[in-house]
Amino acid sequence: MQFRSYLTFAATEDFEDSKVIDNQFWVSEVIQTSVAPEMLPNKSSDQFYVSEFTGFAQFTIAILGLVLIAVFALTD
Repeated sequence: MQFRSYLTFAATEDFEDSKVIDNQFWVSEVIQTSVAPEMLPNKSSDQFYVSEFTGFAQFTIAILGLVLIAVFALTD
């Protein structure tokens, strides 16, 4: 995936004498981990790290947790 970000900033409200930063970058891989990126081996500058689960992942984990609780309750 390729991304491009623009940042415009100025010292006054009318943006007189504003400055622009134009940055292009790309991500070849998205990695979800609970470990800090600095602790991962073989890290690359084109990898993006996320540490929070999406809403779907949280829902899936909750359902699996309920299923496991039900299974353990039934086996006792």
